[in-house]
Amino acid sequence: MVSPNCADTQQKKFGLVLQDLRELGANFTTLRVRTFVGYTMLLLDNVHHTEELHQMGVNPATAFACGVDFLLRIRPEALAPFAEELRALSDPKTLKIGIQIRVGDATLVGGNGGGSGKPLETLERFTAFFDCAAQIEDGRRRLPAQHVLYYLISDSTRLRRLAAEAMGGKLLTSTDAPVQHSREGQQGGVVGGGGGRGGSTSPKPSRAEVVRAFQAAAAEMWLFALTNYQVISLHSGYGRFGAFASGRFHQVYAIDLAKDATAAAANRSCGVLAYASMEYVSPESDGLVATGL
Repeated sequence: MVSPNCADTQQKKFGLVLQDLRELGANFTTLRVRTFVGYTMLLLDNVHHTEELHQMGVNPATAFACGVDFLLRIRPEALAPFAEELRALSDPKTLKIGIQIRVGDATLVGGNGGGSGKPLETLERFTAFFDCAAQIEDGRRRLPAQHVLYYLISDSTRLRRLAAEAMGGKLLTSTDAPVQHSREGQQGGVVGGGGGRGGSTSPKPSRAEVVRAFQAAAAEMWLFALTNYQVISLHSGYGRFGAFASGRFHQVYAIDLAKDATAAAANRSCGVLAYASMEYVSPESDGLVATGL
């Protein structure tokens, strides 16, 4: 969760294991939060804090969720447009499987397949995610009559629409949530339509548009944490944040598009014991880093 301000990754790891974190940042007055740095697991090996964390009941599955819960609260106005999703994902009797697909910046900035002339978002390209969810359903469904719901979040509105059309009421997703790259707040770009051929190039968005887009992103990430199991894009911090914020154990299935998008998808196992281990996913995962300013 907190790391010394070292340039070398290996130094950071050793620093986190050996550093007394109560001394870190003592001479600074400003805390800057960064993401995409997965050092949370290493806290459990810290020589100064292992016993303290054990007494607190923190373990690798709950450490990140505890930190998020302590630091952050979703605002009611951010959740307000997602009342249907909140109601459905709050049902304890439903088996809820989250699917997070990171298509890529090209679908947000510039649109139209990143200059290829073809949209990046096709269901065939992301078969591995939906096939994995189906396997989880088969293996984790408690009773044949148990209600199962897939919850899809993605940086592509076009992909959301295609999935909703193909899967009907079994899949829950927002097709009208504002989707926007964080950089667009400064430089303009694709707002809303999610890129591909559905997006439209626009001038620099207004502050209100930026706020709505960030609120929607925060809300969907928070809702994603309400699912029982999560199929995520391995190299995307957005899905990992929601998955680890759930505080669950052995529930993450990570898809590496470079390996799983084509023929390998047909042979991929997402069975009961084929989840992605914490050790496998955590080096790619999110964290909170304290840096002195």
